[in-house]
Amino acid sequence: MVHPGNLSSVPFDIHALICSALEPYDILLLRRVCKSLADSTSHRSIWRAALERVCYQNDVYFPSFPVSDMSRIELEYASMAPKRWAGLFSASQERTLPAARSRRWTTFADGSREGLIVHKIYLIPGGRFLVTLIKDELAIWDLGHAFKSLLPSPLVAQPIAVTKTSSTYFVCHPSPNEKDFRIVGYRAMWGDNGYAYDYNIFEVNPSCPSPAIRNIASIHIPNNYALDFTSICKNRLVMIHLNTIKIWNFVDDEWATWHTSRAPIQILMTDRTIVLIDLEGLSIWDIPKMSPDAQKLALEPESSLIRVARTTLIFPEKYRHDPDLESCSGICDWYTGSPQPLLFDFLREEAFHFTVHRFRVNLSDFERTVSAELVSQTSIERLELQSWEPYRVCGDKLVILSSTPTAIECHLQSSSTLGEQINRSLIVCDADEVGEREFSFCPVAGRLCWVSRDIMEIKIVDCLTSPLVNVDRDL
Repeated sequence: MVHPGNLSSVPFDIHALICSALEPYDILLLRRVCKSLADSTSHRSIWRAALERVCYQNDVYFPSFPVSDMSRIELEYASMAPKRWAGLFSASQERTLPAARSRRWTTFADGSREGLIVHKIYLIPGGRFLVTLIKDELAIWDLGHAFKSLLPSPLVAQPIAVTKTSSTYFVCHPSPNEKDFRIVGYRAMWGDNGYAYDYNIFEVNPSCPSPAIRNIASIHIPNNYALDFTSICKNRLVMIHLNTIKIWNFVDDEWATWHTSRAPIQILMTDRTIVLIDLEGLSIWDIPKMSPDAQKLALEPESSLIRVARTTLIFPEKYRHDPDLESCSGICDWYTGSPQPLLFDFLREEAFHFTVHRFRVNLSDFERTVSAELVSQTSIERLELQSWEPYRVCGDKLVILSSTPTAIECHLQSSSTLGEQINRSLIVCDADEVGEREFSFCPVAGRLCWVSRDIMEIKIVDCLTSPLVNVDRDL
């Protein structure tokens, strides 16, 4: 029997149910109420469930965490990571974040790096698995999860999976089965007949006993125009060439293509809808009926068919054809088709800063109606030779990473008008010519990786403290 006012008599299942509706930080606050709640909130199962919710909310690759091997305190640290990362921006009095710990992984100790080119690296959300494309090798590295008390630091690191490829660029996206993730690699070519592109879809489960990078689909696509950008959502890859839209369903081997009346500068996607952003407004398109035999159709001459969008929204006059528009940016392909809001930014170039106008696209009534609203307007300091990375998600904040020849800088900005409003930039890593190296950052792990200029090392910096680890600045 439950006695009024006596929490110790409340079954643990009820405590667990209460905790399932709370954020990790609130569970820690609940622990302070009384001994009964302190005991129940110290159960490992509470924090495993909390970590699962955090991974879902932030679209983190859940196999990044070997939960069966993690202690309760490690689960707590991992669950609190988004809150802790935002807290660094609120609490830090310095311009540069100190590294909690850092490591160097020697990758080519035998001098075999001669002639290597680092095309790209990408840290999978979760911070454990790093994807690298160096010369003609696509590789997966297991760095260990960021909240482990002791992390591996081998004398000579080896990737857990590697394959040869002709691709020179890639993007990553979670697989529908949630165990694997996909890597979309492509290579551009130019010949007498114009442009052509080779696409390869790879899939890998890096947490299985013997990981292998499998090529699950390939296609060769000639085109009259250069590729502007791509987007992947579930089993569909969308390619934008000026005002030509091409869709490839690489699982069902289906194809569709059409032309628009205006050239897009950015794309947002859901399972059923494509949102194209241009200099005048938004165009909303339903995913069309697709035809079989994608490779055959991709080789046929391009149709001149211009399809009319289902819905079109025109921007207010001050946003149309803005001559000072630097770029139209958004979150990276990993999050396409996820529960994250459909957001895009107009970065407007000013004398000493960028003004960021953030818009949210709202689809409702089974995506039949649409609206767009300005959710924030902020400024980011303009630095010399600055380059921008596609955004990452961290709680209700978006993380913008940029680089200069001397530093990697992180900007944290709220993604809505709700919750704690943060708009601040901090230097994550300050080192000579770091901006010329390939780098990647995962905010929910507080982990930054880059490949050294001589391609001898992968350097790993963890900004968030881990259990039983003192501050160690060895980089």
